[in-house]
Amino acid sequence: MRSLLSIAGLDPSSGAGLTKDLEVFAGLGFHGLHACTALVIQGPQGVQRVVPCGVEEFTLTLTLLEEQSEIAGIKLGVLPGEGQVEQVARFLTDVRGVPVVLDPVIRAKNGTTLTSSAALSRLVSEILPLGPVITPNLSEAGVLSGRSVRDLPAMRESARALHARGARSVVVTGGHLAGDPVDLLFDGRTFTEYRRERLPTEVHGTGCVFSALLLGYLVWGYPVAEAFWAAETRMTELLIASYQLGKGGYHYTSMGVLSANRAERSQVLEALRDAARELAGLAPVELVPAVQMNLGFALPTAREVGEVAAFPGRIGAHAGRLIFKEEPAFGASSHVARLILSVMRRHPQVRACLNLSLCEELLARARSAGYVVLEADRTGEPTEVKDTEGLSLDFLMEQVLASSAKIPDIVYDRGEVGKEPLIRLFARTPGEIIEKLKVVRS
Repeated sequence: MRSLLSIAGLDPSSGAGLTKDLEVFAGLGFHGLHACTALVIQGPQGVQRVVPCGVEEFTLTLTLLEEQSEIAGIKLGVLPGEGQVEQVARFLTDVRGVPVVLDPVIRAKNGTTLTSSAALSRLVSEILPLGPVITPNLSEAGVLSGRSVRDLPAMRESARALHARGARSVVVTGGHLAGDPVDLLFDGRTFTEYRRERLPTEVHGTGCVFSALLLGYLVWGYPVAEAFWAAETRMTELLIASYQLGKGGYHYTSMGVLSANRAERSQVLEALRDAARELAGLAPVELVPAVQMNLGFALPTAREVGEVAAFPGRIGAHAGRLIFKEEPAFGASSHVARLILSVMRRHPQVRACLNLSLCEELLARARSAGYVVLEADRTGEPTEVKDTEGLSLDFLMEQVLASSAKIPDIVYDRGEVGKEPLIRLFARTPGEIIEKLKVVRS
């Protein structure tokens, strides 16, 4: 297994620095090594203080890693003092021949200084000439190149200046540009731009994540322009999937969360496809309501309609068989999604639902089988709930779930004016839905 080394600060909130680099390395299939340069005391609302690590301990760490590890690539982050810069320059001289990506972190998002002016001066004079790929933002590019960088022409000029000072390639990230962001790669010959739509969120650690991604693709053997494009593409996916930690502040990204979410989404859709094949074989056409049938399955952490998959256009019946109009998709049914989400708020393990037409014989068999059968009474709905689109279903489910501590297998109602009587069959998975349907239909 190839190893990548992160030389950076420690962020306790795991949004940037060492922990974030190691997560990205693992997500790309590398073992992560690290040498800590500073404790960056911060949370989701910004940096409070920076405590540099002792130069002696830092030097020993680099020496041991050099002697006892095979390092395939190196990512540089916060280098707070002259001592750290001096030792990194020495270390890079000793391990020449591997890709090096420098994310020249100078200030935190809230303006806190992370690198001293003396360290910055030595970084330019001692590390840049060693030929790293460097990934400054607009402010950092301006400081390092000695010019104001506020637009695309200035980004090009600063990139040329940094390349002339020794950088192998330069990526100036344009997240702070007016309008949509544009990132710019200069490989010493040509410029390559990557544009994306601006998201309405402030995301922590984007520079760290991007530079770690870039290093990974370079070590994979991608040419720098291809590595740039691959890192940007993955970065966009991560930004779209960013999240908050619960008490406000910056948004965070995670390769692990993104990968897990993708895997879960795939598993949810596959479970629905498997259940659809079984449901088609059973062909319970007599239980398809006038509003048609649907089968939904939620992600384990679902909180929104878009995190519940179902069958677009619902499931109809014709000539004795079920008709599935399309493949299952997330966000395909607000109705079924809201049913599932209502139950998940109290019983998060119950993630699947199938709606059926009301059948007294089916209810009797369900009770005989020991299933928990709950009736929702529509007659108690307030007028303002009945008259507001979408509120009726939520009110109905809230009332019936509050009435019992038991986990429901079935929630049914006898309808009302303009409302068809329906049965909702609940289970942990679509496969369990099918098994319950076999029991109550036999």
